[in-house]
Amino acid sequence: MRGLRDLALDRGPVASHTLYGTEVPAEVIRARMLATPRIVAVRDPAGQPLDATPGEAVKRRTLAAHFVECGTRRVRGARITVFARPGRCPGRVFRIRSGQPAASGAVHRKAEEGVHAEHRRLTRTPRGAVPGVAGPA
Repeated sequence: MRGLRDLALDRGPVASHTLYGTEVPAEVIRARMLATPRIVAVRDPAGQPLDATPGEAVKRRTLAAHFVECGTRRVRGARITVFARPGRCPGRVFRIRSGQPAASGAVHRKAEEGVHAEHRRLTRTPRGAVPGVAGPA
């Protein structure tokens, strides 16, 4: 999504030669989260088991202790939630409508932030396509 950056990401998928990229240590994730006024989180559907990794645990604890949920939109099974500091939720949280395609990329419970995150459009990716990877020649 344009205008957003992954607060937990150390190296992206291409640089790390992995599907999701590699993350910074949990204490760096926490510091980055605390340095931003608003966070957009792409989450699993409700009822899914929570990841027990230190990075995922610190994300949940930091959001619970320092942010409030402004709104959640369900998109193709995932939940996109905007969190902000108390008293800083925008009047209109989402500008996407139900039925619009999900954001492109393999985002897996990553905390992302952006000053105007709720004003960004989600990009379209054809079903089965992997963004940034060239098809057969």
